[in-house]
Amino acid sequence: MNVTKTTVLQSIHESFLKDLGLHIQDDEQDFFQSLHVDSLAFLNVIARLEKTYEIRFINEDIPSFNSSNALAESILAYRQKGA
Repeated sequence: MNVTKTTVLQSIHESFLKDLGLHIQDDEQDFFQSLHVDSLAFLNVIARLEKTYEIRFINEDIPSFNSSNALAESILAYRQKGA
């Protein structure tokens, strides 16, 4: 699977739309402050992305995934580490 930041961002956008019914318009937009995403609903998105990219996030890292860009960069870093 060829994974680029663009494809990861697309997956994030699709997951937010499918799981939360939210359209992300700005990849720097804060999920919690601007979009008012519920933390439990956010975990559904995280679970979907973990499955898609065959990674497992460290729980302590998850609060730092507050924008599409931050989440995409983390996914790429985890894939590179083989996590």
